[in-house]
Amino acid sequence: MKLVVIGLFACVLLPGQTGRTGFVEVGPMRHGAPILVSPLVAWSSNNQGHVWRTTDGGVTWAELTTPALAGSTGYEMRGFESRSASEAWLWLAPRDALGSSNIQTVFRTSDGGRTWVEQTPLPTAEWYQESFFSLRNGEAIWMGGMKERVERSPRGGPDACVARPGNPQFDPVIYYRPKRGAAWVEQPLPIRNGCPVQILHFFDGRRGLAVVQNSILRTDDGGRHWLEAPIERVPVANRAGAGWVAPPINLHFLDGNDQIGWIGYENGEILKTTDGGQHWQQLVRKDEIWSRIVGFGHWGWVYFATESIGWTLGGQGTLFETRDGGTTWQKLKAPVRITYATCAQGHCWVEGQDVLFKLIWR
Repeated sequence: MKLVVIGLFACVLLPGQTGRTGFVEVGPMRHGAPILVSPLVAWSSNNQGHVWRTTDGGVTWAELTTPALAGSTGYEMRGFESRSASEAWLWLAPRDALGSSNIQTVFRTSDGGRTWVEQTPLPTAEWYQESFFSLRNGEAIWMGGMKERVERSPRGGPDACVARPGNPQFDPVIYYRPKRGAAWVEQPLPIRNGCPVQILHFFDGRRGLAVVQNSILRTDDGGRHWLEAPIERVPVANRAGAGWVAPPINLHFLDGNDQIGWIGYENGEILKTTDGGQHWQQLVRKDEIWSRIVGFGHWGWVYFATESIGWTLGGQGTLFETRDGGTTWQKLKAPVRITYATCAQGHCWVEGQDVLFKLIWR
């Protein structure tokens, strides 16, 4: 384990445009985007298998030894998830694994990254743009993505991920593992829109949500049956000639509340639910707050600290704030161009130009 001091808190509060929100510089951030799980604890990773963890609010970071670094030189990290200070998951695949050879292995730590335990190998499916969710006890796991469709079908639609002529067609897929050592079970889905399952979220062992591009699925029995949730929205037009629609960026529920939640999309659209995901309404239309994307970033990310106060990240690295539940938005004057944001328990960090900041609001 290696401890790295990346900087000390700046003592100057850099105010945002609202006068009630500002930025406090923490220090340099050059080893992957952070995942904040509590006010002081965050994880960070890269696809070379490196994982870091901070327990002092980002001032120092400890580099952890992972299975990808402990002799598995032929593997690279294909995914990393963490939702608590002690527990994290990572999955590995051979560095040259493509298509049907993309077989992955999942590892879990429950002691803050000191040890990693290999889990049941994933099904031999073609995994792309994986989504992952586990219950806190580390037993039940849901894994989503997409796999190649066996038969060719023209089925699609205005909000489907339409494959180019001659290319393979894919369908969303979710697999479930009830406990360690158990076999994976494929869960039947009510849609075949050519898109991957990009986001999975469970409130407990029964109630869960899955986001499949512009479709939202819900379950009340752990995924044995999935239903499509209705969405009140203005239809989203495809980009010319590409059959492309904006992917979802994140799904977030108000802390301590399993009824009020939001989904942010890469084109700036924001959806909201007030009944635990059974119904969704369009809170912000695409291109309503911002419309241009420049470079790579967490564009479309959304987070609400309260039902009234929230933020979303625009495609040019601009952070926008609302204080009336999303009816109006104001641009914040950030010290740098922001490319990534992460929040937990009402606390938010943002990153831009390899510098980490804390977002201070009141």
